[in-house]
Amino acid sequence: MCKNGRHALMNVFISMKKSSEGDPGRAAAAALTSDQCKNVFIFDDDIDVYNPTEILWALATRVQPHRQISIIPEIMRGPLVDPSLIDDRKTSAMIIDATRPLDCPFSPDSKCPDDAMERIKLEDYIPGEILQHIPIDRTTYWC
Repeated sequence: MCKNGRHALMNVFISMKKSSEGDPGRAAAAALTSDQCKNVFIFDDDIDVYNPTEILWALATRVQPHRQISIIPEIMRGPLVDPSLIDDRKTSAMIIDATRPLDCPFSPDSKCPDDAMERIKLEDYIPGEILQHIPIDRTTYWC
């Protein structure tokens, strides 16, 4: 059951409570019926698809590319606004299943305690010229 969805020009992000291993594929197939869809990313319902940090974290920790990424060859009708199209309107599509497997244990999410993060001063460990490129919000994926 899809909990949440987001669309960002040819990319669809779906957050769902998976009840069978086939659910992500069925959700992706439904999304790909739109001409405006080219890439579908499916996440568990604990991932906020409006939060880029959570999306990147899930892609890094829940996806083995050779298992969870599917490429559909150039048989899909592509959006006219896609500058990467070579053929008239045919495009390939990509599905990334970033959901946890149902049939085996998966380690719980871990986060550094807030009080520990407050005590850490990155300036003591990282030179200023590098630190200036790190986002101000250092409590998330970026630290």
